[in-house]
Amino acid sequence: MDIMASIHPEYCVSIFKGIKGAEIRRNTPKLTSDPARAFVYCTQKRVVLPEDFEIERGMIVGEFMFHPEYITKNTIYNDWSLLKGSSFEREFELVKMSCLQILDLRRYAKGGGLWAWVIDSYKLYTIPKALYEFEVACAEFKKLGNSELCANCKVDTCNGYIQLERPPQSWCYVRSFE
Repeated sequence: MDIMASIHPEYCVSIFKGIKGAEIRRNTPKLTSDPARAFVYCTQKRVVLPEDFEIERGMIVGEFMFHPEYITKNTIYNDWSLLKGSSFEREFELVKMSCLQILDLRRYAKGGGLWAWVIDSYKLYTIPKALYEFEVACAEFKKLGNSELCANCKVDTCNGYIQLERPPQSWCYVRSFE
């Protein structure tokens, strides 16, 4: 199953310009394929963006294929000069690929480790997609099973999915109508 991630506009620009090679998250989805596909919802955060790049806020502006790699809390919180070994070298590389400052990562991690969603390839849509073009699993349907019509369903035949109406806080599993 695919996921949708909410990403601030300045990071959307960096991803689709090929500058940002890893998206940092506190957790990661249970993947059924590697690499996985993430649809990018560009948040409506008000920031100044480069004049040479147009991006539609409040829409799904593109997608990227990724595979997750874990960044230990040792890498985030310790003095980098004390950490040795190939695993730490890879984690340092992931931090650099994220285009984030170590102090920002420490604040975001809140004492734990982080996941780097390493971007393998990306595609910026020429025509952005709307939230209603995606579905999420219906929690009510899971509780009832498929024998009863749940309160979330807007049609007589429930398939266990409902139309996405709000962007995810961080990320969520989705199904696309494509």
